[in-house]
Amino acid sequence: MKHSLKKIPHSQVLITIEVETSELEKFRGKALDKLREQVKIAGFRPGKAPDNVVIEQVGDAAIEEEILRSALPELYYEAVVKEKLQPISAPESKVISKSPLKVEFTISLLPEISLGNYKKIKVKPKTVSVEEKEVDEELESLKKRFATYHEVKASAQMEHRVEISFTGMMEGKEVPGAKSKNHPMVLGAKTFVPGFEEAIVGMEMGQKKQFNVTFPSDYHAEQLKGKEVTFDVELHRIEETRLPEMNAEFFTRLKNEKITDLPSLKAEIKAYLLATKETQEKARQEDEILQALVKITKVELPHVLIHDEIHYMEGSFAERLQGMGMTFERYLEANKKTHEDIHKDWEPEATRRLTARFALLELAKKENLEPTDEEVKAALQQEKVEEKDYSRYEGQIKARIRVERGLDWLMRSALE
Repeated sequence: MKHSLKKIPHSQVLITIEVETSELEKFRGKALDKLREQVKIAGFRPGKAPDNVVIEQVGDAAIEEEILRSALPELYYEAVVKEKLQPISAPESKVISKSPLKVEFTISLLPEISLGNYKKIKVKPKTVSVEEKEVDEELESLKKRFATYHEVKASAQMEHRVEISFTGMMEGKEVPGAKSKNHPMVLGAKTFVPGFEEAIVGMEMGQKKQFNVTFPSDYHAEQLKGKEVTFDVELHRIEETRLPEMNAEFFTRLKNEKITDLPSLKAEIKAYLLATKETQEKARQEDEILQALVKITKVELPHVLIHDEIHYMEGSFAERLQGMGMTFERYLEANKKTHEDIHKDWEPEATRRLTARFALLELAKKENLEPTDEEVKAALQQEKVEEKDYSRYEGQIKARIRVERGLDWLMRSALE
């Protein structure tokens, strides 16, 4: 066997392997044994037919194909070991000729990373605080979450909870996702497009009404941006909102030992809002730092990595949609997009994420942030990985710890 190696773009190499027909004879026995087990031959027990009978039964073409299936993995592995390569996925193979055998393997490798001067990355922190007005607004929101509703014989008004059935039509066709029966909503909560809730104000129980609503130009569904939709609505029920009194019974319902009266409730709300703002500020700093890091990082990402990252993003997005009662397929239909369209839209973000990840891995290497064996083992145990599977997940855990430590180091450096 002889082989040659050629570097090609996107952190890939092309290995060309040439093998004389005589060298493939050692794979013939394996091929015949496998075919012997697969075929049923009259007069012989499974796997017991002699070679000449198997050859006569399956034909030379089938044997040649099985020889290739047996030979290619071994030839590929031998070349990879000789070249000391570290593939990150299964190769793409292409048979150029069969006699003599000539085959090309396209192999994706871990990319080489050129990292700029990350020590110069700086970010200016912003001071966060909570105003009394924000506490009062959150308190009102909390009251509404504990509100009770009571049916009233009156026309619908803002802050009433109503139950409606509706259908949205555009150009004579039903709009996907714009139909519901016995749908509860609080008027004024702004859960629908502007103009929809306002059109229900004044309606009475049992009344039907048709009205038009123009969707915002920045609406998430592409085919509805700036479009006028006709809604047919029937109002089934009108309920008055009654907010709870701020008394001992209400404070007990919150199930928080720190809350015993209104001042302590406001203090807890303020602490919660402050913690939320601090988390958001940290996320802003992290995003700004990573954007700066990506700008000074040069890396050629293999297509297979970008492809895998996009599919990971798709899975996460589909889970979020499911939590909102929508499938990914329905989302695509509503936005008039295909899987290919979404993948193309997400490719820049997938590339940014991967670039940041590899940059942090390189930073961790430069700053000697390698986890110890004990730390890796502790992380595996925390993830409830069985001991027999440690070797399978050890690399993933090490990489995750390196990325986390690289980011922590960079955050501290950027905020100095």
